[in-house]
Amino acid sequence: MITNVNLSDISKSIFLRLGARYTNYWKNLNGKIFNFNYRQIELKQFVKIAKIKNVKKGDLTEEYQLIDLANIEPGIGFLNDLDKNIVSEIGSDKIILDGADIVFSRLNSHIGYVFLMEDIPNSKISVIGSTEFFPLKVDNTTIPSKLLKYYLLHREFRKKAIFIRTGKSQSHPRIQVEDFMRFKFPILPQKVSIELIRKINIFEDEIKKKKLEYESLQNIIESVFLKYDIKKPSLDENFHIKIKPMLSNIANQRYMRIGAEYMSFWMLRKGCLFQSEDKNKYPIIPMKRLIRKYNATVIKKGLMTDTRILVEFEHIQSLNGKIENLSNVVTEVGSDKIEFGNADFLTNKLRPYLGYTIINPKHLNIIGTTEFIPFSIINKLNTSVNYIRYVFLSSEYLKQSKLLMSGKEHPRINISDILNIRIPLPKLTIQHNIVREILQRELKSAKILKEIKVIREKIDNIILDTLNYTKIIKEK
Repeated sequence: MITNVNLSDISKSIFLRLGARYTNYWKNLNGKIFNFNYRQIELKQFVKIAKIKNVKKGDLTEEYQLIDLANIEPGIGFLNDLDKNIVSEIGSDKIILDGADIVFSRLNSHIGYVFLMEDIPNSKISVIGSTEFFPLKVDNTTIPSKLLKYYLLHREFRKKAIFIRTGKSQSHPRIQVEDFMRFKFPILPQKVSIELIRKINIFEDEIKKKKLEYESLQNIIESVFLKYDIKKPSLDENFHIKIKPMLSNIANQRYMRIGAEYMSFWMLRKGCLFQSEDKNKYPIIPMKRLIRKYNATVIKKGLMTDTRILVEFEHIQSLNGKIENLSNVVTEVGSDKIEFGNADFLTNKLRPYLGYTIINPKHLNIIGTTEFIPFSIINKLNTSVNYIRYVFLSSEYLKQSKLLMSGKEHPRINISDILNIRIPLPKLTIQHNIVREILQRELKSAKILKEIKVIREKIDNIILDTLNYTKIIKEK
């Protein structure tokens, strides 16, 4: 993008940023999300950040309801699996969300992680979440919380969020609170707002009805893995075993980590991902005997000699490991990337619990974020790449990866930990049967998911239609 910018335009920003898209957005749209010529006000005029109280990592004195990004349906804002996230110990600092009306994630805001606190089932325990969250207190007499939620989830907002996000890598871009509070949103007459929310509620009910037909990939994998004795039923989620590792135990692992949960995975579970019903039925093999890191070529930031398809996390269905957008063709990249090359599959080392494990469509010669780890199958005569993909997308891997990752703001899992995880390896014919059964149900769920997205798109459209109709009435 090329734009003419004066120094006076740059000086209006608290951050004195020079980026063309950032400066061009504030210069030409001045914070507007919807480009309609009627009253729009800055977020800071009717929204405040709720008082933030930090909860330090480690053992907690009481139980909390923890909400992670993985609990939020991106772009929809519904909450899932909260009953599985009641915690008495946390691996990183969190903030208390009580007192907020809306919670907005400044991280990956262009993907759409927003939810209403009123959607959390009534509970006597406090709610905590990532330090990446903005807990927002809303003046509902100006713009109702539900309408603001869908403003923040609207495709137009998410487009604008790309212009103002910061961060060297596009794998963890953030919106700064000062910029966030300068966004402008339209104020509708009260009757119009009430009617719009009524229509949104109808579409929400349609989505919820469709979701009853939808089977998550994790539940599908769970069901099929149980059928084939890859695993046994999970223990009570509230059952915890804690250990105190000896110095000798810590010294025996590469990263010298002392976390109890990290060490218990290796000492008590012996690195086994699944609790197998019959450990003699299938050999339990460390990943390093099945997969190896693919030596990917690094593409340095800047202009490239040819056009390439760029795949970032935002182009992949979280928890489903499916590339949704292959039309992002670029000739220039703003940060280093890797060539997928001949890798068989890739998984995300950054926030591994978000489930971005994908099969590599080798014929497309894709590039992507360096937060991917590319892998090759060592022996395709005994290991199915699709079986391995489903292992990485299983509930067990998503859960255990949280315990294995390290880092406060950008938690990552180390490749050596991945390669030392042990999994059951049935004969190749059985792997193929497992993959076939999961795939059949996965395709059915994918069809339902598309129908949900069509309904969700109607909410964006009805907002635009309402804004346009209000504009016409005002002009008359």
